[in-house]
Amino acid sequence: MRKETKLLFDSLGILEDVRELLRQSAPFHKFDKVQKKELSAKLDKLKNNADELKRLLS
Repeated sequence: MRKETKLLFDSLGILEDVRELLRQSAPFHKFDKVQKKELSAKLDKLKNNADELKRLLS
């Protein structure tokens, strides 16, 4: 499997994790400290994947 494909699937998995955090915190989306840390880490990883994917496809 190509690196681009792996990055895409990893990113989709991260988005599912973020969706689950949002679902758990609905309807007000108030996060506790652990959830905030997890969300921040997931979004950082997602950004890194997007940057790497952009670099590979340019």
